Amino acid sequence: MSVFSATLTGCSALSDIVTDQAGQAACAVGSGALDQITTDVKSAISNISVDPAAALAALTTAEAALTVASVGITGEAGLAAVESAKATLSKLVALAEDASNGAAVDQSTVTSLQDQFTTDLKALAGVC
Repeated sequence: MSVFSATLTGCSALSDIVTDQAGQAACAVGSGALDQITTDVKSAISNISVDPAAALAALTTAEAALTVASVGITGEAGLAAVESAKATLSKLVALAEDASNGAAVDQSTVTSLQDQFTTDLKALAGVC
């Protein structure tokens, strides 16, 4: 029985190592993607008033990129940060859609959402 128990303990330890390494790899890949997403979102936000259609396209692309970059994120804190970032991006997309349809852009709302997105990404980076 002790050999069986030792084998199970070894399997458990190996599983923990593999899971940890997979998480580190996901963070490494995700980190580069998050940097690019941050750059793209900042650029899109600065263009919402000037070229809302381009901003909308960039924000929609950033939403998809965030979804892909977050695939390897696990744990409650990581998943919460991803969901918060996605929700903020969704609000930015809606704002850009409205602007594309001729609505006036409320800069205070844009600034607030940009600040929230920055906070979300900092939380996400902190998970790694």
